[in-house]
Amino acid sequence: MILTHNKNIVNQHSDRRKIFVIFFGYIIYVYNKKSLIPLFTELIEEFDLSEQDAGFITSAQQVSISVVTFLGGILTDYLPSTFLFPFGLLITGITTLWFPSGKNVHYFATVWLLNGIGHGLELPTAMWLTKQFSTKVTFATNWSFVMTAVNIAGVITPTWSTFLSSNLGWKMALYISGTLTFATGLVILIFFNEESNIETNQRYKVDQKTLKRTAEIKMSAWNLLIFLPPLWIVMINR
Repeated sequence: MILTHNKNIVNQHSDRRKIFVIFFGYIIYVYNKKSLIPLFTELIEEFDLSEQDAGFITSAQQVSISVVTFLGGILTDYLPSTFLFPFGLLITGITTLWFPSGKNVHYFATVWLLNGIGHGLELPTAMWLTKQFSTKVTFATNWSFVMTAVNIAGVITPTWSTFLSSNLGWKMALYISGTLTFATGLVILIFFNEESNIETNQRYKVDQKTLKRTAEIKMSAWNLLIFLPPLWIVMINR
């Protein structure tokens, strides 16, 4: 009884860690998504873009997000979200690092379209993971907690991106965003992989104990058969 209670406590702590990881990953997702918007003024001035060009770049990302969010919901039924969630961060990180290398609106729109593919994975995978690591009682609370990442990142991103742009330039601001996003995706991917290995080892130990207990029961039954001759008579007479 005590062992079961302790095991439940350990599982609760493990699930809370995972929920916090999802929360932090979602903050980085939203930060990356909004990191370009405060930089458009400098981008327009440097490349002599129009407001329509800026809207075209933003729309490319939004269209990609809309399509992939639906497809991401389907993918979560076939692929582990513990892989898809950080994989989306890796995609958004790489494409953000590519963005400053562009020279024209078509390049920017194409890269930001690819960026939207990664962002399309964030919502369905985050929801699936939150549900996976929550009970029926705690799911709503945990999901509300994860969703506060949108507000937090929404408040921080404009100020942070403007600060970086003013002091380091818009390209460096995007390089920092891309590097942070990619590194976060890599860390989360490793984290979920390690957690999976730990859970596998725990299940293996439980299975080994179960097998050992089963073997002991079988041995006890065998000993009964050998050392209790009256049982032989019962079995023979059946």
